[in-house]
Amino acid sequence: NDFDMPPFYNDTPAMRKQFARVYNSLKLTDNKIGALLQRLEADGLKENTIIIFYADHGEGIPRGKTNGINLGYRVPFIIWFPEKYKHLSPWGTNGVVTDELVSFEDLAPTVISLAGGEIPEHMTGRIMMGENRSKRAEHLVLSSDRADNGIDLVRTVTNGKYLYSRNFMPFIPEARYIRYMEISDIKQQMRRDYEQNLLNPVQKRLFEARPAEYLYNIEDDVWELNNLVDDEKHQEVLNEMRQLLKQEMLDARDVMLLPEYELEMLAQEQSPYEYRLSDSYAINDILASAWLSGDRSKEA
Repeated sequence: NDFDMPPFYNDTPAMRKQFARVYNSLKLTDNKIGALLQRLEADGLKENTIIIFYADHGEGIPRGKTNGINLGYRVPFIIWFPEKYKHLSPWGTNGVVTDELVSFEDLAPTVISLAGGEIPEHMTGRIMMGENRSKRAEHLVLSSDRADNGIDLVRTVTNGKYLYSRNFMPFIPEARYIRYMEISDIKQQMRRDYEQNLLNPVQKRLFEARPAEYLYNIEDDVWELNNLVDDEKHQEVLNEMRQLLKQEMLDARDVMLLPEYELEMLAQEQSPYEYRLSDSYAINDILASAWLSGDRSKEA
């Protein structure tokens, strides 16, 4: 029971019981990883193995995974180098922590490069380490779409200090209905607390419509509670990141802006990937229209 509760959760014995399961799972993971490391050592492979440990999404809790914020995107990422390969690390060794931006798309080209292979042209990731290391990424472009039966459409850009997200379906709350998560004890407890009006305004926000835009200082505001979109001091940062995201979406010709039923119809003749690259896909007009979502200004 001796742990800090995220402030967007109701700090009650019932919720602490549920959140304690997260820490229990972390301990179980530690045990499992420890067993794998012991097996590598017993098999005589540890000193010949670079170990890359990571998760597949953000924390598996309500407002974590499936959400287009840092809590949904950021994952644990650890690389261990045996003595013979320590020279490949650009960050040093022995417990070094780096603020370098890394994306999952970097994994394949990095491993292929270390193995001396040829990286396919279609791979867009960078090489993180080794002799062919690429320059550090200045920003990452991230996305959150459908998760199981729960639709969504969020696009995000981050430079490591600030994270800007555009919610193209702002009417959908962060705690949207996803059956996989809805049957969990913690989600049911949260819904009971919401229905009984036991939550404060910050905690209620999980069940209410989202703003069209988020801007968080993820260095100072790790729980992402203070949306800086309307903060006068951050308008320059907001506009820079907004324009950066727009340009990245245009460059990528983001075909996922199309409704799912339209993608299904297109797939009867060609793949959405092929359509995305064709002149028929009017990405400029489509993005301009999509950007009106959630905009209640007179201009819109």
